Amino acid sequence: MTSPYFISVDPSPEKLCMFFGRRREIQEIADHLQNGDSVLLIGERRMGKTFLLYMIGDFAGRGADFYEDLLDRQTGTLLAELRRSMASYRWAFVDLLSVTNAAGFYFKVLTELAKEQVEQFAALSPMDHMVFSNELTRLSKDLTHRGERAIVLVDESEKLLDMDKSADIFSCLKAVIQQCDAIDFLLAGDIKSHQVTPEFMNLKGALRLIHLAPLDPADAKALIQLPVEGRLSFEDLALGRILELTGGKPSLVQILCGHLYELVASEDISDGIHLTLTEFDRLWESELRDKVFESFDAALRDFFEGLQSHEHDIFCFLAHNPLATVDDIVDALGIQPALARRSLYRLKRAHRIEETESGFCISAKIVEEFGFRFVPYPITESPQPIPMKIVAHKQRQEPALRTAELVAEPELPKPQALAGMLTGENAALEYKSSMRWDLRRQKVNKALEKVIAKTVAGFLNSEGGTLLIGVEDDCTVLGIEHDLKTIGRKDRDGYERALRQVLTNALGAEFSQYQHVSFEEIEGKTVCIIQVEPSPKPVYLMDKGATEFYVRIGPATQPLDMQAAHDYISMHWPA
Repeated sequence: MTSPYFISVDPSPEKLCMFFGRRREIQEIADHLQNGDSVLLIGERRMGKTFLLYMIGDFAGRGADFYEDLLDRQTGTLLAELRRSMASYRWAFVDLLSVTNAAGFYFKVLTELAKEQVEQFAALSPMDHMVFSNELTRLSKDLTHRGERAIVLVDESEKLLDMDKSADIFSCLKAVIQQCDAIDFLLAGDIKSHQVTPEFMNLKGALRLIHLAPLDPADAKALIQLPVEGRLSFEDLALGRILELTGGKPSLVQILCGHLYELVASEDISDGIHLTLTEFDRLWESELRDKVFESFDAALRDFFEGLQSHEHDIFCFLAHNPLATVDDIVDALGIQPALARRSLYRLKRAHRIEETESGFCISAKIVEEFGFRFVPYPITESPQPIPMKIVAHKQRQEPALRTAELVAEPELPKPQALAGMLTGENAALEYKSSMRWDLRRQKVNKALEKVIAKTVAGFLNSEGGTLLIGVEDDCTVLGIEHDLKTIGRKDRDGYERALRQVLTNALGAEFSQYQHVSFEEIEGKTVCIIQVEPSPKPVYLMDKGATEFYVRIGPATQPLDMQAAHDYISMHWPA
């Protein structure tokens, strides 16, 4: 029997009838669009943003009966009313997953709005922001002259960050939204990117912000129960467990319930089945959990980026095992213990996994994003002892000493070979020619010390990274020999002391534990390597009595003003 649950992100016509709730958000979006306002729809992943965009924008070719036949009759009626009130609008849908740069985005918007002018726009390619602004303004005037309006729907809008590091695309968007009276935008994207980056903060004045939250309990229960009404019923506690596992995120509810129904449908359900909490927990532990994670693996693809092969294997293993020790991982994957520990430490530094007294597990941030809880229900086994291979016990400690104090950090792995880091800067890698010797002026320049400190601050306040001192932006190795001549003790130890003093003065001594300094020779020259871990709390740079806040945005370190810093901190360190 085909599963009645919508278990794909592709909103194909036969699955559109499985839409539930979102009446408040649909009404709010409709009110803004009818009032001539552009909208930014943000929410966590798996919240149904793409699906809602299709529901709003795909009704131009459908009749009212289609929407009134939805299982959620109230939502269907609301969408039908919205269709009737905006039937004359022109719609353009742009999915940024298929667009790689700003010029492609500009071209896609214009051609979706005016398909009859594709050849004319193609002649203007590659299109810059000035051409786009002029052409969109012209289209807006044409629409106004004909008494029409247009809506541009943009999905995966956080991808705009990767298209134009100069941020011209955001200034351009804000300008056209404010200037083009007959054209409005409905953007949908990931909540974190939109709330913590200064580029998107700049769009706030031009967009009405709507936050797509998890389904409320009534809508979530309807999504679980209505499709199988008469064949499968749920004990309230079992429903509560499903909502707890999925966090009320629509696509996660549907993935889990799709697999659940396939399991119980193999039995005789002609008279119906009543699922208790005990029975659900048994199914979850025996079969359902693994089936859900088969779907979950694809959802985790964004977290695989940048992982080495062993790290990828360990991450997947932990996704299927709520808690694992180093020995468990070594036995299951057949890798060397030392390599397993190094890979685990890298995953931990990248906030992909966490370490507990009983072993390692997937990061709570990832669990929260996707909704699934990795601890099985119910917990029947006692915690395993702390593996001796990763624990160092101090002799004759007082009984009151906490277990956490007995756990020693694994030895910091050696950084990637320097030659492998000379391929260009990125979000986690920065080059600086020197710490204090100005190569252009051929003298000491103390202002360069601040440049080093703000780069380290940016890494601390973001996801960590590596700073190479003695390397030009074009990857030319200069070495730190010029710097060495300007300090008292002209060797590596003296250099590290001077460097740490600069960082301590600017950032504070308490953050030195997250900065690891090493040196490597290449081409007969010495390069200083600073590995920076993400800080557990905000780091401010002090300069001449002023306080500054820096973050990494792409391959650059950028300051945030007071309001942007406040928003960033509240999202990056929610506690």
